[in-house]
Amino acid sequence: MDQNVQLYQTQQAGNGKRLGGHSKMEMTDVASNYTAVSNPRQAMTRYLQAQNKKLKDELAGLKSPLGQGDRENPSDVRRGAEQQLRRLLDDAERMKGEKDAKLASL
Repeated sequence: MDQNVQLYQTQQAGNGKRLGGHSKMEMTDVASNYTAVSNPRQAMTRYLQAQNKKLKDELAGLKSPLGQGDRENPSDVRRGAEQQLRRLLDDAERMKGEKDAKLASL
């Protein structure tokens, strides 16, 4: 019992408050362990709710890039790539013609 009293006493230590020589994280762990022992059904429910939230967030993150509004039509993507390649080919042919003309004039 004396240990529990010491655990909950507050004191100043270093750069912040610590509870009875224990950090806030350690106190949270103690409290969650107490909840798990005193009411295991409630502890399991909280755990499962936290897991569900994590999974929902992960699923939302996976779905967002694939949303209907974000998808491009594959034929539009192909047409854009073809146009870009045609421009590059035309530029290369033009540059080759200019170099050939410059070479012929030497």
